[in-house]
Parts: sequence; C-alpha cells; structure tokens
Amino acid sequence: MSPLRKGSVELLYLSQEEVIEAGGLEMGKTIEAVETAFRACANGETLNPLKTVIMWDKDKPADVRRRVIAMPSCIESEKRFAGVKWISSAPENPKNIGIPRATALIILNDYESGVPLCVMDGTIVSAMRTGAMSGVGAKYLAKKDSQTVGLIGTGGQGRTQLMALKIVLPRLNRIQVYDLD
Repeated sequence: MSPLRKGSVELLYLSQEEVIEAGGLEMGKTIEAVETAFRACANGETLNPLKTVIMWDKDKPADVRRRVIAMPSCIESEKRFAGVKWISSAPENPKNIGIPRATALIILNDYESGVPLCVMDGTIVSAMRTGAMSGVGAKYLAKKDSQTVGLIGTGGQGRTQLMALKIVLPRLNRIQVYDLD
C-alpha cells in the first residue's frame, strides 16, 4: 500500500544536518539496516542493476579523474522502496577547494506510484553504509574476542569503519593505522 494519499504528493527534502538529526550517525542502526539489506538481497528481494559511471578528464590517470555515478536500486521486502544514489567524486577537491572528494544525493520513490518521496543528502548515508558493511563482515567473520584491528586510511571511510568495528568487536583496545599522509 502506497503511503501517498489520493491527490496528494509531498516531497521531503533533508539536508545533511537534517539527516544527522534524524539519526544518520547512529552506527548501530546502520549496521542493522545493512544486515537487513543483505538478507533481502540473499532472498532475491532486491533489484540492483549495474551502476552507471561517467568519467571525464581523459588525459588524467584514473585515480584523479572526476566522475558521477548513478546507483539505482529497489527493495521488494516488507518495506518497499525504489530509488537512486547519485554520487560525485572529484579526487582533487580536498586539496583544491577544501571540500570532500565525494558528495552524494539520494532520491527515494514510492514503490507503487514511482512518485519521488524524499530527496536527501547522501554523503553521510554513504559513508555510514560503507563503515557498516565492514562492521557486518567483522561481526560474522572476526574472532569474537578480537582486541586489535588494522585500518588502512584515516579518511571518512576509515572513521566509519572504526565506528562499526567498535560496536561489533567491543573488546577492541588497539588500533593500528596506516595512511599515506
């Protein structure tokens, strides 16, 4: 059943601050959501086509080329949504203009009508999801009494991965980190 009322279409916009206020930095809930998504995928309840990538700056090495990526998806379990994450990456942003390499936007659509329900900043959601995936992996694959973890990188992904690891491996007391700079 669609959450829309007949003749009514309202679009919710959530800024990055509003995503955070709504619980966007709650790693425990993010881990639960990622586990739910993994189960739905394993049960054949998701549609995840290949992402579309547009890269430019063909004269530059691939690791510094700017790009945008469209990542559509649909979940057909008890909570039904369709949507897309639009993520841009400009690897030289931090050095050149002092903003993150990647920024994202998420659009959620009503499953029944296709009507857009929400447009939200996806930068925090994307970073938290990345960290939560490492947490889910460690939850099921790491030794339960692990006390040491190694991280490569201290950027946003490294931070969210550590957030997740601290939740699923509560005995952690030593972190070995390597970063290029």
